[in-house]
Amino acid sequence: MHESARRKRKKAHSRRKTVVYAGIFFLPLLITAGYFLFRYYGTASLISPLPKSLKSSLVSQASEAKKLSLLLEKAGIASASVSLRDTTSFEVTLSEGAHVIFSATKPVDIQVSSLQLMLSRFTIEGKKFSQIDLRFERPVIVFK
Repeated sequence: MHESARRKRKKAHSRRKTVVYAGIFFLPLLITAGYFLFRYYGTASLISPLPKSLKSSLVSQASEAKKLSLLLEKAGIASASVSLRDTTSFEVTLSEGAHVIFSATKPVDIQVSSLQLMLSRFTIEGKKFSQIDLRFERPVIVFK
């Protein structure tokens, strides 16, 4: 019996030795892996809800709105306000209260020329409108 107790102690000592050596080997490995994972994934970065392309397009659309108001003024079209309707269109409120919707994807100067021609024809014909939508190939006109 004395010998079996000695064997058990030797086995237990051997197990402890194995655990200690495994710990000595794996602990630095885990620390190194944790360090590199933290360096790669650990930096907290703020994510903007708007993509970069949308930010730059909003800035360019604001400049397009200013350009539109200048073109309307040069064409002799009295406008009360020019506003960005959505990412693809502008809405102009004329001084008479009518609304004109311009496409942000088409050249603005051509749309202003089309509007100027329509306004002159409507004035000659005596027609009143509440809205003109220039976003499409053929303008959509809502008469009063």
